[in-house]
Amino acid sequence: MLRAVREKNIPLVLAMLKSRISNRRLAELTGLCPDHLSKIINLRVDPQPETKSKIAEALGVPERVLFPEGGAS
Repeated sequence: MLRAVREKNIPLVLAMLKSRISNRRLAELTGLCPDHLSKIINLRVDPQPETKSKIAEALGVPERVLFPEGGAS
């Protein structure tokens, strides 16, 4: 039986994998609650511009790469 594929922020997940940074470590680096970061990764919330900037800086990736649509911030 096939499991449903959950939507995720694929560019963010790939950047985390490439950087070898776990959800918990990224939360520590950005000052975010791990639960909130998980919601961002799983596209349950659209992060504020400041949060997007913190995540991009922590991963060393341009913000536009991680959040290409820009969202409804």
